[in-house]
Amino acid sequence: MAVTLSISGFSKKQPQLLEMILKRFATREFNPARFESIKAQMMRGWRNSAKDRPISQLFNAMTGILQPNNPPNPVLLEALETISVDELPSFVQAILSELHIDMFVYGDWHKQGAHDIATTLKDALRIHNQKYEESLRPLVMLGRSGSFQKEVDCDQDDSAIVVYYQCEDINPRSIALYSLANHLMSATFFHEIRTKQQLGYMVGTGNMPLNRHPGIVLYVQSPKAAPADLIRSIDEFLNAVYMVLLELNDYQWHSSKKGLWNQISTPDTTLRGRAQRLWVAIGNKDTSFSQREKVLEELKSLTRADMIRFVVNELKPRTANRLIMHSQGKAHVDTAKLELGREIGSIEEFQLRPKDTDLG
Repeated sequence: MAVTLSISGFSKKQPQLLEMILKRFATREFNPARFESIKAQMMRGWRNSAKDRPISQLFNAMTGILQPNNPPNPVLLEALETISVDELPSFVQAILSELHIDMFVYGDWHKQGAHDIATTLKDALRIHNQKYEESLRPLVMLGRSGSFQKEVDCDQDDSAIVVYYQCEDINPRSIALYSLANHLMSATFFHEIRTKQQLGYMVGTGNMPLNRHPGIVLYVQSPKAAPADLIRSIDEFLNAVYMVLLELNDYQWHSSKKGLWNQISTPDTTLRGRAQRLWVAIGNKDTSFSQREKVLEELKSLTRADMIRFVVNELKPRTANRLIMHSQGKAHVDTAKLELGREIGSIEEFQLRPKDTDLG
């Protein structure tokens, strides 16, 4: 359980604003009418998420499976229904009994001013017999187990599929490899699946880092094809990716690397943007703020042979370790189901797999 408080504006008034917020928090007074209003709003939002596009529901379900502390919307909705305002004071007390605080002050500040704010924060949140411990954020590791697959009922006409590849480590070279693979595949995948085969209107690839582990996703939402047909087309594309790399001339290869380099190294244009980037780095334990430079250094050294080796070893469907999330649309109820890989029956049982808990 984590709460983020962010304030911005003129630095001269920020300590005063923070003190006002902390004093209000310290009273532990919860207005029942306000509670019911917020609860109803949250429940309405989570109920409406069942009407989201199938592709969005698959992403939400997937992160819920891989990150046990980040349950999907239907699970949150079920839990919220029975919560009452009377539970909040003891819940807040329980949160404060085991506390960890990350604080970031950025902008027009002197060191002593930042230390003073930290002292104010610690004093306001201190309680008797308090323990100081950072909560874990476990990530279920796919390991070397081949393809897993999980069907999600989205109750919509379109079918959809998300294919996720997870890196086992978090080193800068792996981040560079996964990022460049996505960069090289993105336009070609769209052209093949959307433009040429016309399988769907929501088609793409993307970087998907979870708990610092780099990852790649390929996704399609389709009114025309069922998941079994979509995975067949995706796997045909993945089997041929190395040929695309071989056909690139030197100019195209270096231009692709340069394009990704420019994306990663784009300078911050605003103070707020820079502060947000540094805050994310702190959350990822990159307190020296050097991760980006390390990734760029690794990107510089990657060769085409490195990339082909990565695609063949990590992405080739026959030997890949991946998670396939899919939804069979109502338009395709008579089409054969996707039966590739190991089906995830019980999510609770799947979440007993080895986890990376390095990130608190």
